[in-house]
Amino acid sequence: MGSLAEVGNDVMNLAELQAKLVALDAREAASRATLPVTAVGLGLVIAAASVPVALLGLADILARTLQILPGWADAADRRGRPGLRRADRGRFHRQIPMP
Repeated sequence: MGSLAEVGNDVMNLAELQAKLVALDAREAASRATLPVTAVGLGLVIAAASVPVALLGLADILARTLQILPGWADAADRRGRPGLRRADRGRFHRQIPMP
């Protein structure tokens, strides 16, 4: 019966040591991962910030390909309003009627 108690004690000691090892490895991994996680986060912010610029470029390419006048292409970026602002009216070849 004594050897069974020793085996149980050894298993408990092994489990405790494994838990301490996991905690130590987690702290070490977290300290090593700080720079890569920061770099990935910065990259995601830059990628998200470049989306509007890419969409405007795509809109310009699409407008040129479909031979749409610039006024009609720019009207799409006015938050859904069909007309242009008064300051923009003079710079296009064709007038877009204001509602």
